Amino acid sequence: MKKTLRETVSFFIIAFLLFGITACNNNVESGTKIYFCANSENVLREENYSGSKEFVLNTFRGDVEGGQIIVNPKNDVAKFNFSVGDLTREGGSEKLSAELIDVFAERYIEVTQSTSGETDTGWYPDALVPIKNYAAKRDNKINKGENQGIWINVNVPNDAVPGTYKGNGTLTLDTETIDVPMTVNIYNINMPEKNHVKTAFYINPSSIATGEGKVVDDELMKAYYDFALSKRVSPLTLPDFMQVSVRYNVDDYVEGALKYFQDDKVACFQLPYTANRTDGMVDQSYCEEILTALAEKNVELIEQGENVNFFEKVFFYLGTMIDEPTNDPSAKSNYDNVRICDQRIYQAKVAVADSEILKDHPELQNSVLKVPHIVTTKITDLLYATEERGGVQTWCPLIDKLSSKSARETALERMNSANRRGGEGVWWYTCCNPVNPYPTLHLDDTIMSPRITTWMQYDYKIQGRIYWSMNAWFKRLNSKKVPGFDVWTDALNWENWCNSDGILLYPGSKYGVKGPLATLRLEALRESHEDYEILMLLDNGIQSLSAKHGKNYDSDKILGKFYDRLFNGIFRNDDLTSSKFESVRKELLELTEKVLSDENAATSLLDEYNK
Repeated sequence: MKKTLRETVSFFIIAFLLFGITACNNNVESGTKIYFCANSENVLREENYSGSKEFVLNTFRGDVEGGQIIVNPKNDVAKFNFSVGDLTREGGSEKLSAELIDVFAERYIEVTQSTSGETDTGWYPDALVPIKNYAAKRDNKINKGENQGIWINVNVPNDAVPGTYKGNGTLTLDTETIDVPMTVNIYNINMPEKNHVKTAFYINPSSIATGEGKVVDDELMKAYYDFALSKRVSPLTLPDFMQVSVRYNVDDYVEGALKYFQDDKVACFQLPYTANRTDGMVDQSYCEEILTALAEKNVELIEQGENVNFFEKVFFYLGTMIDEPTNDPSAKSNYDNVRICDQRIYQAKVAVADSEILKDHPELQNSVLKVPHIVTTKITDLLYATEERGGVQTWCPLIDKLSSKSARETALERMNSANRRGGEGVWWYTCCNPVNPYPTLHLDDTIMSPRITTWMQYDYKIQGRIYWSMNAWFKRLNSKKVPGFDVWTDALNWENWCNSDGILLYPGSKYGVKGPLATLRLEALRESHEDYEILMLLDNGIQSLSAKHGKNYDSDKILGKFYDRLFNGIFRNDDLTSSKFESVRKELLELTEKVLSDENAATSLLDEYNK
């Protein structure tokens, strides 16, 4: 990657990540280089890379932790492979089975033009293909002097015994085999059963049909949805109700959505909506109808003894009506239409909250009023709402609109607004804009961007994130789709200047996979969502210990000691490297473990952090 003032990459990774390889270098053909690499950096195929030779993966129960092996052979390799054996806990007999470790080959995509002008062109690792499928396609070749990445995920069971696990993997380069000692440290921390990171990432059914070359049936659609959930991403819509603006039968919708309300992996999803026939704006009666059906079913389940709250998982997002509005009255998506739609949704929420259905359920009443109505717009007083006038209930600006401290303070003020019942919220989003050094999901940015964006999100109390597509397998030029686009060979998919915008997945059919393939960027995002859960556990734990022991701990101040070493505002620190990030994360895990399981040690540490 090109080094900028905001991205100084040393590429030396210290012992905090994945595997230990010490004795194996004696087996490597002279001149072949093997290094190990964090899950927070992407190494270009032609890059002169020098990484760590000793890896230790730091993880916890319920976590999925990834790392990379970078192979640069002296001679051409006709076929490579990597296999894993069981890992055994030191001092015990417990094992991490080889079946819990997934191995992927990194497939490279060429970038011929930098999105920002500040990143390198060249071959970027992006698609992650199960290594057996990669070999079956006979793509498991390496040219001499070029890098080949191997991505490895360790899926830690919820009941794993904490400790240090060791074992071996085997890297094969043609007939040469290389022993790879592997060490995994599991901390005494439990991943929460509930996913707390709210996302609205769109999966496009028509793109699935194009990319997979087949009709999209329920099974394939569900495979894409479940795959996103496995990466801790909640898609915009439910697989049985993929259309964003269709008048579904409300009873059918509630029954079909029930399993998703009860699934802890699903953080949130969009409610369907339709247009009013008179003016084309949102139909208030349908909004009220679907909220009423949800309220009735929710009360029914509560009376049967279930502890559920449907309204904590749903939101309105009128992307086909008022997406990215302007203050130009002649524009289809304008501020006047935002006010109309918002007031209609607000009145529908008030009607259901104040109905007889919820009179004995104040928590549900409050939750109905708080159901977000997300509008992708900057925060502006021109759209502040009151009881009498619509505006924006949940702001969703581009991430660069929150780059200044004053903008983030305004966002916090809006989250504390009492102008209307239910208050306001703030999400954020990225798309083709902004570009590096702002955080992005672009192919030719460092994957440190998605790795730490969710840390920023937790710090600034941002409540969710929108992304316009996970599978935009088409090329747009002059606002039109260009035929013949191949996602595997053409990264420049957006108006000849933006690389792989809206592409976090690849079609699996190319490699015989039923469903999508992940990208390094999606894996980095998943890792960051897991970090979010750790930040939340530590935050809550600090507050609990403070109350229990009569302390005056400031959890924001304590967590700030971690944030300050990673980012300033919404920019990565100039000196942030993958090794430094991993060191900070390891320290976070150690403190969290103490806070959750060793109060005496935790209070001593927190006394120091709180100074």
